Amino acid sequence: MTILWPGAVCALLLMLSTPVRAELRDSSNPVPTAARMVLERIDQAVTDGDHRALAALIHPDGVRIAMSPDPERIQELTPAQAHYYFKSLFQTHKTLSFEYRRHHTDAEASRILVRVIWRIRGLDDTSASIRRLLLTVVRYEDDWRLTEFTELRGG
Repeated sequence: MTILWPGAVCALLLMLSTPVRAELRDSSNPVPTAARMVLERIDQAVTDGDHRALAALIHPDGVRIAMSPDPERIQELTPAQAHYYFKSLFQTHKTLSFEYRRHHTDAEASRILVRVIWRIRGLDDTSASIRRLLLTVVRYEDDWRLTEFTELRGG
């Protein structure tokens, strides 16, 4: 019979309750460290429902958002407008998981496209929905910024 120490039990419960985040996969073009850090901050902001942190990662020229049920509705928002967009979104939806799947880095390593599986639930709903996203981050000065947050439609 194996006896677990209380600390080991807590560690085991923590490991089981912590979501496993998928690594960015693209063997041909690794993600630069600074970009990876920004993607981790985006992940954390969405997971925590932190609209301020997410808006702080928006490119100064703005972000393209296409999350409407109408695929033709595309919004070009300033960072200030994105702040309120994400505030409204996070007030009505809870993130269950936000998983990076694949990425593509352009030849100059100045733009990265990332596919994401986002599981969310409306705060007044018990059923989860899955959204497939495309995020685009671009090099901006010495950092990286989010320029696109788009739901992928179809197959």
